[in-house]
Amino acid sequence: MCLVISELMESVEAHRKDRRTDQSLLAHFKDPGDYQPGRTGFTGYFEMYVKDTVEDELADAIIRILDLAGAHNVNMNLRDVTRPMFPENGSRYTENIYQIVQTLVRDSVPLDVALNACRMQICKLAESMGINIAWHIEKKMIYNASRSYKHGKNY
Repeated sequence: MCLVISELMESVEAHRKDRRTDQSLLAHFKDPGDYQPGRTGFTGYFEMYVKDTVEDELADAIIRILDLAGAHNVNMNLRDVTRPMFPENGSRYTENIYQIVQTLVRDSVPLDVALNACRMQICKLAESMGINIAWHIEKKMIYNASRSYKHGKNY
């Protein structure tokens, strides 16, 4: 859960710095197989235009949620989740992230409900911001596959 929260906090920092992916680039962003040797590859392009942006960090948070769900054999297809959905009218980015973190760490909520609710809240927040979160998750997974196991970290 700490890793999910850390990704959400990194998204807040990216938001504070106004680090956003230029959405007009997404249509031109090629898949790894489309790059030619000697040119800036997928990894370089990803690092220049996507890495460490709000969109990238929200994608990381969802990936961490799915990792946690997999580790605990949690069903991520729950539809009956009784958590507030975002965005709420007038809420600031930090308030939305805070609500997501609260949902995640609430002791009275079963893990399957908390993880499903957080995933849905992040997706709803992304949608309200015009973020194609599925695209960002897919590209982040491709990028992560090019890196070393656990990216050289212990966990």
